[in-house]
Amino acid sequence: MRINKYLASIGIASRREVDRLIDKQEIFINKEIAKLGQELEPGDIIEVFDNEISFCLSEQIEKFYLAYNKPVGIISSCSNEPNNIIDAINFEHRVFPIGRLDKESRGLILLSNDGALCHKLTHPSFAHEKEYEVECQNDLSPEDLAKLGAGLEIEIENSRKLIEKVITQKAQIERINPKKFRIILKQGYKRQIRLMVKSLANRVIDLYRVRIDNVNLSRLNLPEGEYKRLKYEEFFA
Repeated sequence: MRINKYLASIGIASRREVDRLIDKQEIFINKEIAKLGQELEPGDIIEVFDNEISFCLSEQIEKFYLAYNKPVGIISSCSNEPNNIIDAINFEHRVFPIGRLDKESRGLILLSNDGALCHKLTHPSFAHEKEYEVECQNDLSPEDLAKLGAGLEIEIENSRKLIEKVITQKAQIERINPKKFRIILKQGYKRQIRLMVKSLANRVIDLYRVRIDNVNLSRLNLPEGEYKRLKYEEFFA
């Protein structure tokens, strides 16, 4: 199946939009830049909107929705890397992580086989909330917290694997203790919070995601390293 037809069929984007993203070199297949009209093979790993999707010939009719309390050390990838999230969960059906949570971070990550849901939860235009508790190496001053909330210039790696400077959006910030704060973001650059704290000459020593929109770890009572099946409605309640 062609890449544009497949991504359109699971609701990621229209065929025309997929072709546009390929032209901009923003879609990868097995870590290589995708080509217009490229045919997919079973097991191919597609990267789009900072998500990995594993291609299979027959899409499952039943959709599955999982919330997982990821420990530190697990990679939020469906590739065959050691300690990947798919092996860690060992779910009986094919699912893929929605978005990412880096290896050094812990907390809530969602998984599904619903490509349309993946698009809704990860495309920047939908601006879904993600809440984190962040502990830093050094104390944070009131000025530091104000900068985190107002937006900072950071250097990110874009979809073409090039470094570019961006200004982060305004965020909700709440102090927990001198070294710890709570932040709610509506965007999600790779390692964004770590880069924001680094720009303040500080370092994150613990990053814990507690909520994605209406899915909240505290309400799920979900131990670390465990997952729970959810209903579609629970994502958008």
